[in-house]
Amino acid sequence: MIYPNQQELGCKPPGVSILAAAVKQAGHEFKLIDMTPFEIISDVVSKDIGEERFEYKKVSNPEKLPKRIKSSFEDFWVYLRKEILEYKPDLIGFSSISHFFPMTKKVGSYIKTFCPVPIIVGGVHPTICPDEVIQEPFLDIICIGEGERALVELLEHIDSGGDIRYIRNLWVKNEGKIYKNPVRPLIDPLDELPFPDWDIFPQIQFYKPYMGYVYKYGDIEKSRGCPLKCSYCINPYIHTIYGKKSYYRMKSVGRLIDELSFLKETYDLEFIRFWDELFVAKVSHFRSFSDEYSKKINLPFTIETTAESINVSTAKILKDMNCQSVSIGLETGSEELRRRILNKGTKNTTYFNAFKALKNVGIRTVAFILLALPEDSMENYWNTIRFLKEAEVDTICIGFVFPFHGTGLRTKYKTVYDNLYPGFDNDIANTKLDPYPILTDISREIWRQLADLMPIYKEVPEWLWPLIDKSGKSSDPKDREYFLFMKKLIYRNKYGEWPE
Repeated sequence: MIYPNQQELGCKPPGVSILAAAVKQAGHEFKLIDMTPFEIISDVVSKDIGEERFEYKKVSNPEKLPKRIKSSFEDFWVYLRKEILEYKPDLIGFSSISHFFPMTKKVGSYIKTFCPVPIIVGGVHPTICPDEVIQEPFLDIICIGEGERALVELLEHIDSGGDIRYIRNLWVKNEGKIYKNPVRPLIDPLDELPFPDWDIFPQIQFYKPYMGYVYKYGDIEKSRGCPLKCSYCINPYIHTIYGKKSYYRMKSVGRLIDELSFLKETYDLEFIRFWDELFVAKVSHFRSFSDEYSKKINLPFTIETTAESINVSTAKILKDMNCQSVSIGLETGSEELRRRILNKGTKNTTYFNAFKALKNVGIRTVAFILLALPEDSMENYWNTIRFLKEAEVDTICIGFVFPFHGTGLRTKYKTVYDNLYPGFDNDIANTKLDPYPILTDISREIWRQLADLMPIYKEVPEWLWPLIDKSGKSSDPKDREYFLFMKKLIYRNKYGEWPE
């Protein structure tokens, strides 16, 4: 399997690690070629952007971070060809989100020049736009939805020489025809899944900083799916694929504690990142899990959840569990845009109360912000910053909205995006860097500047905003010197030390 990542460091995707475990459990071999250690297309990664925007404190023990390898595509092709020819696989797979698909195409097309082995692509991207993906000449099979059981069944058919055309969840090319099979039932209960196999990952995927110190991380999937219907997310579309209300599922408390205990001991973990989009869900399950986690695991951890799920009680429970940071999707300070454009009816008072409850118990708060929404405006931009200041949010994580396949935003606005940005799907690179504004008179370049300046505006009094605006956008050396000095002051006030 190829993991075509070039942006995120220190992440072991649960989907890939559980696939590996399922394949090995069924008696097959699995080898991962992770592209993360190879710095091929850019030296700009989320960590660098995050430091510039005060998301992260500068690392005090960088020696603990494994180094990336400066590489060209030509160098990587030599390595890739050697690994594949020596391993002699029966099947080559990619797990691809939409961000990764341009790289998946590039690598998959190169593999086809020297290796006739079937290529399968699974993950989010083929799940949400299978009719487009299956047309790609480099691939032979796509997997829609959950892949563990489909992949194992495919490998069993390859081993036995059986007919692979009718395996559920798979679309298969065969002699000029495409066999489109229905999805099988969702895996429920999730306890049936094997524990993740992290032996497949290079060391660079284990280490990541938190508040300036590098820890050895574990990446945990506590649940699957999300019951919400936000217009910028693919979850509502996936609901339609399976046609049932139980798309959102949780592992049992006992299974979670067994899994966490095994991983903590096996890999000497120091910190946990939970990947769930809704960590605080059913109250009874959450309370039971919190009790067991505090007694048997007690590692520091970070989560994502909704504002509705945080109150005085749940905030205190999270603190007692050793939760260090909670990230919540605010997206915008405009209730009207949030409701009408993003299909999120959450009120600002709900966000305000959630952030305050977390702050009062000493948990770091992070707000996800989406800029360049359809019909977004400067008035909304400034009001969003004012709300963040009032709610005393510690950190903001800024991205630009993008109409991904399978989202309500794409259904509603695709024609507008096509007219303004012909072929925009081929440009998918990094939603922290690439705005695609529509129905607004604010240009792409201005949105990039606004993203970089937003964390600074949030940290200074409003009367300083005109000075930040002037110096932050100026090329004059004196303005730049003032701007950099202000950034250092902000960093010192935020993290208690003067940056180098």
